[in-house]
Amino acid sequence: MIQQKNTVVSGRIEWIDILKGFGMICVVLGHLSPSLPVEQFIYSFHMPLFFFLSGFVKKEQANIGLSMKKNTLSLFIPFLLWDFLSFLVSVIGIKQDIITSVYRACFINGLHSWNAPIWFLLVLFLTKSLHDILRVIHIPNWIILLVSIAASPFIAPLEKAPFMLNLIPVAMAFFVFGIECRRIYDKPKLQEMVRQKTIVILSGIFLLAVSIVFGIFLNSRISFTGADFGNYFSFYISAIGGILFFVLLFMYLPNWKLLNTIGKNSMFIMCFHYWIFTGLDMVSNKLFHFSVWHYRNTLKAIAVTIITIALCLFICFVVRKIGNRFPKAKKGFLLFGIK
Repeated sequence: MIQQKNTVVSGRIEWIDILKGFGMICVVLGHLSPSLPVEQFIYSFHMPLFFFLSGFVKKEQANIGLSMKKNTLSLFIPFLLWDFLSFLVSVIGIKQDIITSVYRACFINGLHSWNAPIWFLLVLFLTKSLHDILRVIHIPNWIILLVSIAASPFIAPLEKAPFMLNLIPVAMAFFVFGIECRRIYDKPKLQEMVRQKTIVILSGIFLLAVSIVFGIFLNSRISFTGADFGNYFSFYISAIGGILFFVLLFMYLPNWKLLNTIGKNSMFIMCFHYWIFTGLDMVSNKLFHFSVWHYRNTLKAIAVTIITIALCLFICFVVRKIGNRFPKAKKGFLLFGIK
């Protein structure tokens, strides 16, 4: 039998933070142009994984007002702060015309900010808010899940929808899938089953194979910001296979403090890594006439990922030290995802 790691610290399940840390590394690596097969595999599951985990840790709120308030404080206000800072950079730094910058900041007409990853905060906020409303009117999760999957091939291609509303069906499908998997996860029978070594190993091999086959060989490279999911059947199968494989894997891995720290600060890394890419790219282009961002090479992508994550964690460390000295500022830092 395998010993499942299910440590709960301060109300958080440890392996979830560790898995978020791994997912965040995949996000950064995937944005740095590794080899196409690596990039395609990462893109097949990495953003669905974050929607899934958001659903997995969701707590049912009887009071929709409290839930909406929590979503606003944890997602929408951070989105507005990062969006505003990115808007200032686009106008002052990039010298983009103000009308285009406003359109991009407001995610209008299919445009998005130069700091593209902040779209996740907006879409997750809208997804969670809509789910709260649907649950208030007593629509079962299984109906929400099926309708979301069925509607996504028709709604997702509407890439000029404002505020990236076209992505909500896809996001909702993985969010609700996460909620339902948590209910199954909490059942004693499943807890007993996943302690069986043979079952865990065979399931892991099968899920990984499914994810690779459907994500690389039977589908194209998907893009959330481009609303391009290729073959939707292959997309959903590969994403679910990848999610469940890594969930199964990280449930049993030892506690990696580094991944745990990355996971807890994943919002900051999600919203800031393009800033670091931009700075590193300016330096490399000026000194070596070489783009460390867009040149396609896996070893280069891994090296820049390590540098980017290290810089993000260093900034978080410094800001936390400042927050400890000035407690009133600490709440403000939390809005930027620094914990």
